Amino acid sequence: AEIFASGSICVWGRLKGVAHAGLDGHEEHTVIAGVFEAKQVRIGGKVSSALGRSMEWWGKPVIITLENNSLVVRELKL
Repeated sequence: AEIFASGSICVWGRLKGVAHAGLDGHEEHTVIAGVFEAKQVRIGGKVSSALGRSMEWWGKPVIITLENNSLVVRELKL
C-alpha cells in the first residue's frame, strides 16, 4: 500500500508499503503506526533507508519523527 499526506499519517492497524507524510514540504509531521511493517517512510524530503524485519521495533506500534534531519523511530506503549 502507499499512503501520501500533506500532513501527518496515523494508522492504528498494520502499516505496510510506503508512507509519505509532509508532502506540503513541512517536516514537523509524524508517522504513527499500530503495527509497523513499512518498507519505506518519508517525512518532507527525508527518505528512510533500509527498513526491515531486523529492526527491533518491526511489527510494533511506533511514532516516527524528523529530528536534526534524521528520521527517529520510537516504540509506543499502547
